[in-house]
Amino acid sequence: MMADECCKRNFFQSLTDTATRLVRDPKMASDDLREARLKVCEGCEHNDGGRCRLCGCFVLPKSHFQNMECPANLWPKPDD
Repeated sequence: MMADECCKRNFFQSLTDTATRLVRDPKMASDDLREARLKVCEGCEHNDGGRCRLCGCFVLPKSHFQNMECPANLWPKPDD
């Protein structure tokens, strides 16, 4: 994984990192993984109406891709 590249605090850096990850590996997350991620985000102090205050990403679309990561490292890891 590219943990060092993901989830910069600047929205535009984060957007660029997300696009790079999708080009490199567009594999979709399983429904179970996506739902688990969203459940974590629901109760997260950094969630601001569906947008992460740490990286600026919108959590719903981000949760759909397997190689995405939470900037607070709270999401479960994919089984691969």
